[in-house]
Amino acid sequence: VYTDYRELLRDPEIEVVHVLTPNRSHCELTCDALRAGKHVMCEKPMAKTYADAKKMLETAKETGKKLTIGYQNRFRPDSQYLKGRMPSLGEVYYARAHAIRRRAVPTWGVFLDEEAQGGGPLIDIGTHALDLTLFLMNNYDVDYVVGTSFEKLGRLLDPEHQGQVNYRGEHDSWNNETYDVEDSAFGHIKMKNGAVINLRASWAINMVGETGANNEAHATLAGTKGCLLYTSPSPRD
Repeated sequence: VYTDYRELLRDPEIEVVHVLTPNRSHCELTCDALRAGKHVMCEKPMAKTYADAKKMLETAKETGKKLTIGYQNRFRPDSQYLKGRMPSLGEVYYARAHAIRRRAVPTWGVFLDEEAQGGGPLIDIGTHALDLTLFLMNNYDVDYVVGTSFEKLGRLLDPEHQGQVNYRGEHDSWNNETYDVEDSAFGHIKMKNGAVINLRASWAINMVGETGANNEAHATLAGTKGCLLYTSPSPRD
């Protein structure tokens, strides 16, 4: 156990560092670890801001150390199998990346703290869906992105009507006064080859169908020869 992470970085026997802190400190800890000669596995999302993420990537290149982000869904056996089947879809020109919860706001940790977290469902579960979609498409060449986030139900719903059940099956609620991140976000991503991706993410939204914990890494891909509908298993599975 270390009370100062810099002491950990001075330990020559440590080769790999896992950064599992609130998003605001991902950049500083990752860059310090890379410069100390450690490989880094950083929890998603990569960073709170684009500038921080770019700095992390540049530091990894400068030091020659390995940096990876915790998007574990792409490494699952079903994801790997589907990746190998992608040629059968032909040219993928449309995709949806969705992570939709109707009432499932995380109430532990710093999820609802914008200063520490940097955002809500978009960078929490939405990035899982987007990473899986981009991985399957094998297309990271973006032309432009437009999007909108909403802070509606997180502050509107009182505990009596939040209707939330946590992963343990127990009723849970959040504090409206301290809820300062978005509760839903939607985006349109245009790739340079003409393909488009529709991104949807929510912790709380009035919607039926395609909602629930098992849709947190959900992708639909349409190609010239076929389509792919991908859903992730429930956390209880």
